[in-house]
Amino acid sequence: MMNPRSIRSAAAALLFLAGCQQQSARELTQNLVTNEEGTVDRTIGTEQFRVLDLASVDEGVRQGTLLSPTSAEGRVALNALSRGLGSVSQSAASAIPPKGSLVLGFPVGLLGENYVFGGVITKVSDAGSETLGQLKLTDLPPIPVTPIVAKASSGDYLFALLGCTHDCKEGSEQEVLATLPVVGIDTKSDAVLVDIASLGDELNLVQMLDPKGDFTQLKTKTNATVAFDYSYSTLVFDVETAMEPLAGTAASDTVFTVRWYLRLMSTFDPSFVSRPAAPGVGFFMTERSSNSVIQRFPLPRNIAGGETPRVHYYVKGVPAEYQPAFSKAFDAWNAQFVALLGKKLLSYEFVDPSDARYNALVPGDIRYNIVEWDTANKAPYGGLGPSIANQFSGEILSANVLIQGPTIVALYTKWFEASTRAIALREAGDSFAADALMQATAQEIASAQREHKSASDLRLSLGKIPFRVVSRLPSYQDPLFQRDDFEEIPAGFDYATYMDGYFQDMVAHELGHNLGLRHNFRGNLGATSDDVPGGVSASIMEYLGRGYRHLSRIGVYDTMAISYGYSGIRPARQGMFCTDEQVGGEDNPKGSAECSRDDATADPFAYFEKRLTKSIGLLTAAGTADAPAWKVDDMERELSATITGLGLYATSAATTSTGWTQFSNRGGRPNNAALIPAYVMARLEAHLCDRSLNATVRLKRDRAAKQATQANIQALRVKAKDLLGKLGIATTAVSCLP
Repeated sequence: MMNPRSIRSAAAALLFLAGCQQQSARELTQNLVTNEEGTVDRTIGTEQFRVLDLASVDEGVRQGTLLSPTSAEGRVALNALSRGLGSVSQSAASAIPPKGSLVLGFPVGLLGENYVFGGVITKVSDAGSETLGQLKLTDLPPIPVTPIVAKASSGDYLFALLGCTHDCKEGSEQEVLATLPVVGIDTKSDAVLVDIASLGDELNLVQMLDPKGDFTQLKTKTNATVAFDYSYSTLVFDVETAMEPLAGTAASDTVFTVRWYLRLMSTFDPSFVSRPAAPGVGFFMTERSSNSVIQRFPLPRNIAGGETPRVHYYVKGVPAEYQPAFSKAFDAWNAQFVALLGKKLLSYEFVDPSDARYNALVPGDIRYNIVEWDTANKAPYGGLGPSIANQFSGEILSANVLIQGPTIVALYTKWFEASTRAIALREAGDSFAADALMQATAQEIASAQREHKSASDLRLSLGKIPFRVVSRLPSYQDPLFQRDDFEEIPAGFDYATYMDGYFQDMVAHELGHNLGLRHNFRGNLGATSDDVPGGVSASIMEYLGRGYRHLSRIGVYDTMAISYGYSGIRPARQGMFCTDEQVGGEDNPKGSAECSRDDATADPFAYFEKRLTKSIGLLTAAGTADAPAWKVDDMERELSATITGLGLYATSAATTSTGWTQFSNRGGRPNNAALIPAYVMARLEAHLCDRSLNATVRLKRDRAAKQATQANIQALRVKAKDLLGKLGIATTAVSCLP
């Protein structure tokens, strides 16, 4: 016969099988306890967690309803529960909970149960800093843990979490991951009172990232537990870490909120089927288990005679004019799953700021799947789509998408306005004014994007406990305003039509990450058209520049990928996928030239040549007597992408050309790897050393225009030599390079 705890666990598992569907405001907040309530003494959840403020704990000890852990009776009670851990640090035992912090009464009956434990930075109080805003959704991925009461060698009693952080399998040795002070014992409700705020000291994510404050220019001031909540067999608690400026800085205090969680492992889907990686498709993989498997959502199932989509999303704060594009992204993925499974996987609802549930739905909360139009924090990415998965099975537990909506709208509005004016100027015969306008706009936008500090150099682990700054991981980095700095708006598109396509692409791409899919930088090699929706790439997981991304849709590669991930159908084709680790560049000059974040069209070599031709035309104001408005420094991103993209054909030919599908036998290009480097150098010679450039200089109307044009030509050649040199290419084959 099942005991009550097992019955509760089974009921919780059944609830999860039904999926986290729509909830009312009351349901979302009925177990929420915050430190703003004043005197707090509440019991929440089916598991009967007790939450108290410090004054209530002190009063309970005075009245004898609670036992002090240092009293004789308290030590006897704790000793009966504890196990010795002689090597445990004593620092947590002497910690004093800060004023305003809440204390958790953890039921004794749940000690020894199996949970997953983790935390996510859900809030950053500095709304204006992209540097700090990019730390949002930094997380400690879930670790299987067992909570116990431990007696340290000093004689102090601690609440400890035992777990395995890497190379884990059944029976793996567990180690102490965190210890928290026991501040009381509730003998009536049989609970141990724990100071959760000490997690802010033990596992201070920001301090781990930046121990000396070099990046944030902040140091920890206080930690306080400010909220508890419970639903779906998951206890969540918010720890606020207040950080003050380092000496001599002018910045104000910043508060980071980490939402920690303990979820019963019994809620995981018992029918979930783990899958290994498969050649030809790319999924995020589990990192803690000894046998890494792909990450994916569980499949939809029939519950009690009714069928509902398994994965429910709350879509927060999206302005009405962009909601149709967001809906199209969800509907497009559902169409794929209907074709594959005969049923939808996703459901979604829009939640506006006026909705009573709005503030309770926090991206990073493991209980929910959320897409948010982020008005709270600025960040240097356009979209971010991380998920949180069971590190043993690969079952995705929750997923989030953050869209930098206000910044995107501001940037694209500026680009559209400038492009519209530039097109009108060109039609009126004033190409110089058009070029000058686009140059000034590009510089304004680029300057704004350079203001934040990159977080890519932050530490990513503390000992054996790795965590993720997801916004800075290449596998999640999705650009805010893709290069093509001199590009004008595509012909035939107004702002509304373009942005509808743009947000379809962005949201579908981020949902693809949520579904488990990695970037695929070979998607454009399967392009069938340059100007038809769905024709510009075989994969929504590709990066495409502003001239193409509004046309990108879920493609044949994506269908093949989810067919494997969600139905186990092995990929029918190879050679359609490459991802971040394979991308070529100065740090990987042997990386395949056909695995690029910067290319487009089914013929990347021709695409790069076309971009170089356009760059040279702008740098010389070709066909006019005017001085050029553009300079080489204005095209830093464009020239780096273009010349590096061409150079990689030379550096990677010997090792990767047998896998190329779109280079050989086009326009007389060689198919012999040994001949490709010479061909590439000859094409660069034709562009960079073109004798017509001298004629372009002579046509300029005055000495100043001629000098400006000649200076650009020389600067371009210096830039080309530098970029090719970083790839290890001897540039003597290009005669005009300095």
